[in-house]
Amino acid sequence: GAVSRMAIFALGIMPYISSSISVQLLTGVSDYFKNLKAQGEIGRQKITQITRYGTVLLATIQGYGLAVGLASSADLVINPGIFFKISTVTTIVAGTIFLMWLGEQITQRGIGNGISLIIFSGIVAEIPRALVTTFELGRTGAISTLMIIAIFILLILTNNSWSKSASEFITSLSNDASNILSSKLSDDEKIIRLKEDNIN
Repeated sequence: GAVSRMAIFALGIMPYISSSISVQLLTGVSDYFKNLKAQGEIGRQKITQITRYGTVLLATIQGYGLAVGLASSADLVINPGIFFKISTVTTIVAGTIFLMWLGEQITQRGIGNGISLIIFSGIVAEIPRALVTTFELGRTGAISTLMIIAIFILLILTNNSWSKSASEFITSLSNDASNILSSKLSDDEKIIRLKEDNIN
């Protein structure tokens, strides 16, 4: 729905996903990317940087195509000149870069996979509209009542599966935190014992 509303995030995070997939494919066929992958952390940072550049390139191409499509539509743009195309491409690319940065910040802070969370939030935002459309189709007879019930059952099963995954994720975080705390306490106890031994 972002394109129909001509929002800043019209392209969403899709250019980043396309760029990431392209880089991953190149990693399997290109010697240059294979060498980067073998370099460890430094290579991973270079691959991430290339992915970002690819995201900007794809967003620019898609943004320009979107601007041309809007400019060619009858009575949709008041002044479909070069300034409109430049401003549209700049705005669209800036929105995609912001989403890419936001996803990376979410991932770095350990909240979860930032890109996946952004995609998930976009899906959740469209659920109310989808429900209204489904009920409207059921009211007009375009979709049978049995089909609507099947859709709701599928949604419930999907929600239960997601809740289970979220619960397992939270449990894993709690176990990791407990292990880190136990390790920290053990290290502190060792330091205290060494100090006592030195004193004695």
